[in-house]
Amino acid sequence: MEAAIGTYVGSLAGRLDAGAIRNCYAIGVTVSGKNTVGGLAGRIDEDRRYDPQGKVTGCYCTGKVTGVLNVGGLAGAAFDVRNCYAMGIVLGDDYVGGLVGQGEIVSCYAVGLVVGNSNSGGLVGRGSGEESFWEFQTGNRETYDIARSRAAAQMRTVATYLAWGTPDNEGIWTIDEGRDYPRLAWEGQPGITIGPLELSHLLPGTGTPSDPYRIYTAGQLDLIGRYPEEWDKHYELMADLDLGDYTGTHFHRIAAGYGEWGHEITPIPFTGVFDGKGHSIHNFTWELSPKFYWDLRNKDFVGLFGNIFGAEVKNLNLVNATIRVDDGHGIGALVGWNEGRVANCHVSGTITGESSVGGLVGKNDGFLVNCGSSGLVVGRDSVGGLAGSGSITTSRSTSDVVGNTNVGGLTGWLWHEATVRDCYASGRVIGYERVGGLIGDNRGGTIRRCYSTGDVIGATYAHGLAGDSSGRIFASFVQTEAIGKSKRNDAPALTMAEMMTAALFLEAGWDFAGEEENGTEDIWWIDEGWDYPRLWWEAFDEEE
Repeated sequence: MEAAIGTYVGSLAGRLDAGAIRNCYAIGVTVSGKNTVGGLAGRIDEDRRYDPQGKVTGCYCTGKVTGVLNVGGLAGAAFDVRNCYAMGIVLGDDYVGGLVGQGEIVSCYAVGLVVGNSNSGGLVGRGSGEESFWEFQTGNRETYDIARSRAAAQMRTVATYLAWGTPDNEGIWTIDEGRDYPRLAWEGQPGITIGPLELSHLLPGTGTPSDPYRIYTAGQLDLIGRYPEEWDKHYELMADLDLGDYTGTHFHRIAAGYGEWGHEITPIPFTGVFDGKGHSIHNFTWELSPKFYWDLRNKDFVGLFGNIFGAEVKNLNLVNATIRVDDGHGIGALVGWNEGRVANCHVSGTITGESSVGGLVGKNDGFLVNCGSSGLVVGRDSVGGLAGSGSITTSRSTSDVVGNTNVGGLTGWLWHEATVRDCYASGRVIGYERVGGLIGDNRGGTIRRCYSTGDVIGATYAHGLAGDSSGRIFASFVQTEAIGKSKRNDAPALTMAEMMTAALFLEAGWDFAGEEENGTEDIWWIDEGWDYPRLWWEAFDEEE
């Protein structure tokens, strides 16, 4: 097929507004047009109803495709493409991809030369390519995405496509190892079926309490996010990991999948136990600026764990984490939405979202115990150095926090019957309304034995401990030298020298190591005259 000019050009379909394309192909075609040109179809419009089978499934195309804008080996613009491939030459100017010029693809690959002036890629010009690959071509004029490119030999190896062996992909692909690229099973080509593989085939252990799955490498950690049926199991981290190779949204977050309930798309939670064993995960990055409808499924409840429910995540450090989700709700480096227990976990890094944003946990409806954060947290509403909201015990934040409303050094807001106990915050807090050194808005909760020392800057309801408070505050203090704090005494104000004196805190009932009158838990300790009170676990925190 040839056409010198034209928009929405493809060998099978020009533009498909409704329905889907399944198990179709075009061999050796030559397709040429101007805008939105593809080897199989020009444009397959998005369907805002989530379809787990995809709009385009089990298709392939070989040949040559040329155009100007939105040019792809399979489709010019296609949304929700799954289990497809393209082989050939793709030439264009802007939004040029080996498989699609613009769109979202899952479990696909492309082989061939791609030439474009801007927004061009071996796989997709603009969009996303989950579990998808393209063969490295030295002649390609493009910005290479090394995380998804593979050498020719790797493209013919089953190990490259382990992620395609999950149960929901069973029987779709085959491969003649070392001789050919993956082929769709319906093609009837020689080879073995790819998958399905169980997680127990890929990780040591069985996931039980007595024999947890054991994680030694970044790749093994990434595997967990691909197996939702295993999110109720037990895991142990056996070494420090570096996730620096996973940029953008390439890492498969745990409990970040979705299932349909009625007409709603709801998160599938992690319900097991993850024990970090005191190890650190460095350079965890997840950044998303939602532009397409499929991004809406990824912008909320973002963290290493999307959502935990009745689960426990413990003894884990995240170092130099970078999370940025524009318009995202429930954003934290470790957990997006906590409905379980997070204990002995710490984070350093920069966390950015829209609402319910925290350094460690975003939306907190569970328990945080012995946790800490440092770095920078930025959001609009319900923003906290450690968590966006909720109950917290024996924890601290040194993070700087920037937001608009309900902005706190430790947590954004505290609801009725929630408690913040034996905690402190020391970072600078900047906001507009309901801005506090410890809590932005204490809406009926309880603050007990806490302090804040950081500067607080806000236009209205900006105070030393809690920006606004209709709850109760007991035995808690703020430092007078911090700038920007209101003269309102939401907690007793102490000088820096007084904040470094044990007697005032002991008199208020604080449980320090070495005394028994206020309790035997030994929650606090102090290097008197040199430092503020510190939590006892900080003496053993390797990240300090």
